[in-house]
Amino acid sequence: MTEISSQHAAVDRYIAGVFAASPEKKPCCTIGCFACCSEPVYASEAEVIHILEYLTPEQIAEVKIKLVDWLAKTKPLMDQNMPGAVAYRQLKAPCVLLKNGLCSVYPRRPYGCRAWFAFQNPGNCDLPYREHQGYAQFSNKIFEVLNGLVFINGKHIIDHLGILLAEKLLGRKRPSGSRLTDTRND
Repeated sequence: MTEISSQHAAVDRYIAGVFAASPEKKPCCTIGCFACCSEPVYASEAEVIHILEYLTPEQIAEVKIKLVDWLAKTKPLMDQNMPGAVAYRQLKAPCVLLKNGLCSVYPRRPYGCRAWFAFQNPGNCDLPYREHQGYAQFSNKIFEVLNGLVFINGKHIIDHLGILLAEKLLGRKRPSGSRLTDTRND
């Protein structure tokens, strides 16, 4: 098991424990529900490399095509400093790793996807009701599990998944307004 797989497994165990301790916060997420796949998703470079190692050459070619469209659609927001989630959702720019309503890299999805759960009415997941949905929130204890995965020396090492994929697959190096490098506050 790779270090990233091990860290992801630790995150999954932590989250499962939180839900087991609070059954009233049971997620309403199900297979085939992909409203969250139009949320801004953040990942570390190591997670992106882990994802790319999982994809077949055919899948990589498909993702490259999707990335060109995704970049064009999201450029106005990505040029801003930390685009707001509501504005991002309104772009209707789903994750380039989504295929036929399913995550093509589910076993290797990044932390940002692993820790995102809706727990109220599933009908609240779609626009325009999305801002009324309740989402799981985890205590700062999760940061102990994430040390080295999304933080190094107390600093975020994550960026938008689409930006990182474009850098790796298309060689599109550009500053991202979504890059997180601020110091974590406990």
